[in-house]
Amino acid sequence: MRRKFLAENIDMAGKKYWGGYYSEVDKLVRDVPSQFACFVAGELYDFNPIIIEIGSVTCRDARFLSTLGFQVHAYDQSEQAISCAKSD
Repeated sequence: MRRKFLAENIDMAGKKYWGGYYSEVDKLVRDVPSQFACFVAGELYDFNPIIIEIGSVTCRDARFLSTLGFQVHAYDQSEQAISCAKSD
């Protein structure tokens, strides 16, 4: 019971932290793919895989990869991150 209580509190604290963080992310940063996404695109281009991005934040990498023709599924637990991604 105590473990469940601690896990729920940690989860809620994490959501609150990341929600505040994502609400202040500059739009310019949201539009630039990460260096990792660029690497992945180069390595996987010939294979055309389905990419699952967990912790997608503002979906900058998911958008970048989808423009290259990859099928991408992006997920994030932060409601702020999701609404930020939907607004772009």
